[in-house]
Amino acid sequence: MNRLYTVLLVIFVLAVLLLLALGSFHLHAQGMLEDEQQAMRDAEFWTDPFEVHEWYLANTDPRVAEGYLDAMRHLRTIASVFPPPEDEAAADEDEYFEDFPVDHSEKESKLLPIVGMMEKYPKDHEPFSQETMALIPQFLEGNREALRLAHKAAKRDGAGRYPADYTKGFGAMLPSLGPIRGLSNVLVLAALYHSEVGQSEQAVRSLETASKLARSLNKEPTLVGQLVRSACHALLIGQISRTANRAKLTDDELTRLMTLMQRVDLPDAFANAVAVEAALMQPYYSSRELIDQIGNERVAFFRMTGLMTMNAAMHLKYVREQAIAMRGPHHTRHHAAAAVDDEVDQLGDAYIILKMLYPFPGRAALIDTRMVAAARATEVGLAVLRYQLKHGKLPATLTELVPDQIDKLPDDPMTGKPLLYKVDHQTGTFAVYSTGEDGTDNDAVLVNTDNVQYEAGADIPFTVLGESDKTVTK
Repeated sequence: MNRLYTVLLVIFVLAVLLLLALGSFHLHAQGMLEDEQQAMRDAEFWTDPFEVHEWYLANTDPRVAEGYLDAMRHLRTIASVFPPPEDEAAADEDEYFEDFPVDHSEKESKLLPIVGMMEKYPKDHEPFSQETMALIPQFLEGNREALRLAHKAAKRDGAGRYPADYTKGFGAMLPSLGPIRGLSNVLVLAALYHSEVGQSEQAVRSLETASKLARSLNKEPTLVGQLVRSACHALLIGQISRTANRAKLTDDELTRLMTLMQRVDLPDAFANAVAVEAALMQPYYSSRELIDQIGNERVAFFRMTGLMTMNAAMHLKYVREQAIAMRGPHHTRHHAAAAVDDEVDQLGDAYIILKMLYPFPGRAALIDTRMVAAARATEVGLAVLRYQLKHGKLPATLTELVPDQIDKLPDDPMTGKPLLYKVDHQTGTFAVYSTGEDGTDNDAVLVNTDNVQYEAGADIPFTVLGESDKTVTK
């Protein structure tokens, strides 16, 4: 009897100790979560969806978004611009297979750049085919009203307030981002066409409107919103390079394009977006959706032990460290962000929920730095063209551009050092370039020239071919 009593007493004491330990851990985790929430506020970040939504309402203008939303409602797809003839449509009615209709616009899609599925683009100095050049104005005519409304909307500059309810946390819907990409594509296609047919003023105007559309996303608080802004700018930068090779630009037009490049970099945009992702995700730690995703038993265990609160606290800790790092100079931020990504990835099973919900934004930081590198190289390259217009020759060094063609030479955001310059005075070909992420001068080489994807070991150049080089490479 005494032995049974002793065993029960030991079990009772152990249970009490376990409960005390769990209670202590709960208190520790809750205290850590509160400390991390305060640290986020001290760093001027957000800690819950309501703070994010309030900030968004205070820093955006619905009037800016309204004009572009109106333009998006008039966007027409390739299929709607190039419908099948009535006899073909009738003949193909029986060719539907389940829910997949026959694509009558496949041919047009493969011939149209930017908005279509063209597989291989000509180099910046090479013309498009006659078939493509015949289709582009037809597609643009089909989107005439969307283009007119977009140019009208661009008269009002600033950050737009697009439809979104961020109080819903990570479940907030962002229905405008896709159509914004679509409208950006049409605007840049218009710039491409005008460049090809020698209408430089119309090309620059289309690029200016595309730039303002991208900048209407400047205050988009989410990571996906900033990635869409970055993608719109990347498309714009690529077309400026082609326009510089295909059109005769005046000094005023070159200066206006330089201004667009100066407005690409938003130092805190991605840092803020990373912090917002954490703020929107915090309610998810106590949501029903989490149970549906990883199972009731595991969620119950994490909540009972206090590990759920600890995961939420560590989520804020790592995001805060990463967001602060992403406020630093470009040449350090993507390395620092990647280092935090690696640290989170090495966490054990106790932090499996954190790892499942963490945005791992190191890649986004690198995308942002690449875009800024391309914009800076383009800005300086346009200044070189201004110098050439004035002096009838290319500068021997980039320092000759200051202060007449450019106020100050920007650094290469990949290295923090000056951008590189390569020139052939005999042919008139030159390149202004960033080293790319490897930090090595690869002689202005872009590895994947077919679809212009950035790769390790590639530079990020703005290149203009001289007339003799254009003739040789045709």
